[in-house]
Amino acid sequence: MHFVICDDDLRFRAQLREYSERLAKELDQPLRLTEFTDGLELLEAFPGDANLVFLDIQMAHVDGVETARKIRQFDKDVCIIFITNMVQYALECYKVHAYSFLPKPLRYAEFRTEVSDAVRLFLRRSDPAVLVEDIQGRQRRIPVSELLYLEVMDHRVTLHLYHEQLTVRKNLREFEE
Repeated sequence: MHFVICDDDLRFRAQLREYSERLAKELDQPLRLTEFTDGLELLEAFPGDANLVFLDIQMAHVDGVETARKIRQFDKDVCIIFITNMVQYALECYKVHAYSFLPKPLRYAEFRTEVSDAVRLFLRRSDPAVLVEDIQGRQRRIPVSELLYLEVMDHRVTLHLYHEQLTVRKNLREFEE
C-alpha cells in the first residue's frame, strides 16, 4: 500500500501517519507513506503508484478540492479521502469522485472503518501502473495490464497499449526500474 498525506498541519500529518501505520499492522499489509505540505507540492511530485491520497481542503497555494480536480486529469483510479473541518465542502469533494470525507478532529475508529474499506477496494482491483508524461506535457496513469509493448525510436519511448499509442517523456531505463 502506498498512502499519500497532503496537509499543511504538521501535527495532523503525524496523526495520519500514526493511524496509517497502525492500520497497516492490523491489516498485515506493507505500507509506504509519502507526505506533502500543500497541493502544489503534491501535484509537482505526484507518486504514480499511490493507492490512497489523504487531502486537507484548506491549504496554501492550491486547495484540496482543486488539487483533486487536477489529480483526476491524470489519475482516475487513485482513492481520495478528504479530511477536514470544513464540512460545507463535502458536496464539492464528491464532485471529484472522492471515496470518502472524514471530519476533523479525526478519531481512529472512524479512520479505521473508512480506510480499511478503501484498502479492500483497491487491493481487489490493484493493477500496477506507471505515471507518465506525454510529449505534450500531460500526465497519465497507465495500468501495466493495458501495456502491450514499448518501442524506442529517436530517443523517445512509445507505449503500445490495447487501444492507443502514447509517446512519452521517459527513457527505457526508467521503465525497466
